Amino acid sequence: MKFAIFLYLILSTFEYTLQCGCPAVYTQQIVCYSDIVMKARIEDQDVHVGEFTISIDEIYKGEDVLDSLPNNRTLTTPMESGMCGPITLDTGKTYIMTANSFDGRPMNINFCDFFAEEHEISLTLLRGLSGEYFNNCDCKLPYMWDDDTRRGRLRCRRPRGRCSSDAICSKNTRGRCKWQSCR
Repeated sequence: MKFAIFLYLILSTFEYTLQCGCPAVYTQQIVCYSDIVMKARIEDQDVHVGEFTISIDEIYKGEDVLDSLPNNRTLTTPMESGMCGPITLDTGKTYIMTANSFDGRPMNINFCDFFAEEHEISLTLLRGLSGEYFNNCDCKLPYMWDDDTRRGRLRCRRPRGRCSSDAICSKNTRGRCKWQSCR
């Protein structure tokens, strides 16, 4: 019996280490810390290797990163769940998404990134992408595991009431970061 419990504990610990964890809670965090933010159409995909061929309709952030890539039409997703993948995107659909590029490799997207079909985008998110997020990247937002008792001019605490993940934390007229439009 003791051996069975020991084996269960070992295997459950191993399983835990293979899981994905994304500490960012708000879209603004993901957008601010991503290399690339774009609207792109999925033209083709190879699900066996986690590669998408895309056409970029609009770039919100990272044009310089895209220009430095040898191939800016390839988007990859990790095939392992421990690396927060693979994500599923449908061929022929247009998405607003974030991606990163490491050491000149193809753009990469995983479950910690933001991706949503264009027609599902909220008005708050569109406002954020039109400049509100980028102009307020110096506002610090709480991560999932952050201690929310720390205060500061450039720190938004966890919002009270109902606030979507697309909410915008921005500087008010006194230069303090506050949540907008949270009910």
